[in-house]
Amino acid sequence: MEPSSTRSTSGGPTSPTSGAPTKKVSGLGLGLGLELKRLGSELRHGFERAFSFHSDPSDGKTPKTPAARAKSGKFHLTSSRSLGSSLGQSAEEKVKALETHVFHGILAKGEHLEDFYVLGQEIGKGAFGVVKQCVDKATGTILCCKSIPKAALTDKMFADIKLEAEIMMHLRGHPHVVSIYGLFEDDEHLHIVEEMCTGGDLHTKLTRSLVPYTEKEAAGIMRAVLGVLQHCHDMGVAYRDVKPDNFLLSTDGPDAVLKATDFGISRFMTPGETTDEYCGTPNYMAPEVFNMEAGFPADVWAAGVTMYFTLTGEFPFNGRSRMALAQAVCGHPVKFNGAAWEGVSEGAKDLVSQMLIKDPKKRPTAKELMNHPWFLEVAGVK
Repeated sequence: MEPSSTRSTSGGPTSPTSGAPTKKVSGLGLGLGLELKRLGSELRHGFERAFSFHSDPSDGKTPKTPAARAKSGKFHLTSSRSLGSSLGQSAEEKVKALETHVFHGILAKGEHLEDFYVLGQEIGKGAFGVVKQCVDKATGTILCCKSIPKAALTDKMFADIKLEAEIMMHLRGHPHVVSIYGLFEDDEHLHIVEEMCTGGDLHTKLTRSLVPYTEKEAAGIMRAVLGVLQHCHDMGVAYRDVKPDNFLLSTDGPDAVLKATDFGISRFMTPGETTDEYCGTPNYMAPEVFNMEAGFPADVWAAGVTMYFTLTGEFPFNGRSRMALAQAVCGHPVKFNGAAWEGVSEGAKDLVSQMLIKDPKKRPTAKELMNHPWFLEVAGVK
C-alpha cells in the first residue's frame, strides 16, 4: 500500500497517511483529482488546491468560449511566454509576481458556467466537493467539472491555488499533462473544468495487473514520465511528487495516454537551486529530500522508484518508520535480487541504477535519461 503525499513543511516531517488503492475519476493537475473511495486525508489534501484564470474584458474583444479565450491568451494569469523570461527569479519572487497577475477578478461580468457547458451526471463526491461530467457547448467535448464550496477555502488555500494555477498554465500544451480549461466562480462555489481522464491512475493499474508489466510496456510509461520531467525542468518547475498515483490514463482502452496530474506541491525553481522543504511521498523521496536540500534531481530519483515499482510491484527501499526509511534511502545500495528481477534486462537495471544514484549532482537529468539505449535497444521505443 502506498503512502500519500506529505505537504511541504519547513518545520520537519509530518506523519504519512495510507489509503486503499482507488480510481481517480480524472486528474486535476492541481491536487483536485477527486477519488471515488479514498475520501479522508487524501481528499482533504486534494481539495485544498484549485486554480483559476479569467478573461480580460477590458478591450471588448474577448473570445466567447473558454477554450477560445485560453488559446487567445485573454487571461490575467501570467502566460508561459511572459513567465519564461523570469525563470531566473527566486521562488519567492515568482509568488510575489502572482499577486500582481492573478485574481484581479475571476470572471468577466455576466459570464456563467452554464453559458459554456452542459452539466451531466455526478461521477464522484467527497467531503469537499463533487465532480460532474460536463459537455462543452461549442465543441461537444466531454470534460469534467469539479465544484468546491468557497467556504471550505482558507486564505492559505487560495495562496496555494495561485501558485499551482501559474504552474499549470506554464506547463500547458504537453501531451502528457492533464489539460485545464477554466474556472468559474459564483457566490458559493468554484467550478473547475478540465480534461476527462477515465482510465484510472497508474498505481491502480500496476497493482491490479495479474501479470508483471513487460519491459516494452515499462518503457512506454517511463518515456512519458521522463518526458514530463524534462518539460517541467526546462520550464523551471520542480514536480516534487512524482509517483504512479499522479499519472492518469486518458481512457480504459489500449491506446490510452498517460497524463501527469496534481502539481499542488510543485514549485518554480532554477537548475542547481534547492529548497529546505520536506515534501512528497515517503517511498519516492530522494536522499536529498530527507536532508531537506532538494531540487530537480529529486524528481529523477522518484522516477527511478516509479520504474522499479512498475517492473516489480516493489519499492527499492523500505522502513518500518520514517527514520528507518530515510536510513535505507540514504545509506543502502539499490538491489536487483529476488524473483521479481529474474529475466529483467541489464539495460533496465542500469537505467534504474542511474536514476537512483545517491548523489544528486551525479544523477543524470531527465533529458539525458531519455536517450538511454535501453529505450531503443531493449524495449524498441524511440
